[in-house]
Amino acid sequence: MPGHAGKRSLAKRLQVSEAQLGGRAPQLYVGRIKVIHMKLSGWARMGTVLSIIWALGVIGTSAYEYYLSPLHESSALVSWADSKPKPWQVDWKNNPPKIGDTFDPDAYLRSKGMSQQKIDALSYKPSFRWSSIALFVFVPPFVAWLVVIVLRFVISWVATGFKEKG
Repeated sequence: MPGHAGKRSLAKRLQVSEAQLGGRAPQLYVGRIKVIHMKLSGWARMGTVLSIIWALGVIGTSAYEYYLSPLHESSALVSWADSKPKPWQVDWKNNPPKIGDTFDPDAYLRSKGMSQQKIDALSYKPSFRWSSIALFVFVPPFVAWLVVIVLRFVISWVATGFKEKG
């Protein structure tokens, strides 16, 4: 097929070796913006992939707990809260609270005309604990990267000590 050979020769023409560039890494331009080409070792690439897999796992676990966990079973990533009004959700313009008053959501709902039976039937709903999710997504990979970098430095330092004659 003539088209196939043409595509192969085009691919060969587009390949540029580092020797042709004078030992520099190839650089890519998108429009007028220079995209920096980073060289990552295999270990760094594997660490990046594992960090992304970890983050997706935490997010997936959070979604699983949000949608499929049993009622009222809170975890580090998802908590259950009742749908009764909170003090900060109430419009206090008409009847501001007095100093020392405590907010009773049941009494507030009864004052709005709801029966206690309807109040007790209000459902609970899950909510994400965003700060915990962020901690679980970012802290363990950061600590793992730090430990690997420190271990790599320590091992090379110790190996250098054995190689030196003194």
